[in-house]
Amino acid sequence: MSQLGDLENAIRSAIEAIELEASAVFADVAGWAGRFDRSAVDLIRRLRKPAALVGFVEHRSGDGQRWAVAVAGTGLRGGDEARTGSDDVTGIFQLLALVRASLDGPALGSGDRLTLLEEKLLDVDERVVICQQLYRAERACQQPQYDGKVICGEASCVQVTVGPIEKDAVEFSFAGIDGVYRHELGLRGRSIEWQGELRAADAAALGTIESSLEDYLADPNPYDLIDGSGQTFSHCVLDGFERRGPRHVDAVTLQVRQAFRLVFRQLDVT
Repeated sequence: MSQLGDLENAIRSAIEAIELEASAVFADVAGWAGRFDRSAVDLIRRLRKPAALVGFVEHRSGDGQRWAVAVAGTGLRGGDEARTGSDDVTGIFQLLALVRASLDGPALGSGDRLTLLEEKLLDVDERVVICQQLYRAERACQQPQYDGKVICGEASCVQVTVGPIEKDAVEFSFAGIDGVYRHELGLRGRSIEWQGELRAADAAALGTIESSLEDYLADPNPYDLIDGSGQTFSHCVLDGFERRGPRHVDAVTLQVRQAFRLVFRQLDVT
């Protein structure tokens, strides 16, 4: 099967696996080929509720694929029940939260990772509420390692940028003689940056990750660094750890998150 087909199946499987009190939440999960317009709304209205409709939207070069998930909830006692739920009805707010927790962040069975971009209302009447989630899909990489450890935590989102090798030289010239004489002084290493979001189950766990990073910042010893694609860079030291903005708690997963930047220096590139 194609990559698109594998990813659609993985998204549908993840939604079908959502449970509350050991029972599947969604009665119908279907695939969709087309725009998420009136025709998609008409289809999801015909499905058993709660229902989900999964479809590929577009691919943007360098910025991953876009996938949409339409979610429909119903309440026979009126629109308030479809929206907020009741003892025997899962409302649209909880349905959206469950789908987001299942899809946003973890690697799916296809090897891809989804990031939620937006949620919006598609359609509503006195009994049915339909909303749409838009995700960006990218092929999941392995977590980068330093000193043989996943120092940012298994749940974190980390992107690795490898800088160019730097070298030093002395250049000089003589009056009246064209050209420049150059004396090579050798290679001077390179910078490697990790950027993204530290994620942990609670504030204490995130504090442990940050404390470990600060310990490596104070450690003068070099270690091997492995990026997400399996490349190994030897003799690296951690030169900088920057927190970007405040911590925040994800409203759905309740994970504590912190945007960050790490700067490593590879001392010997030979």
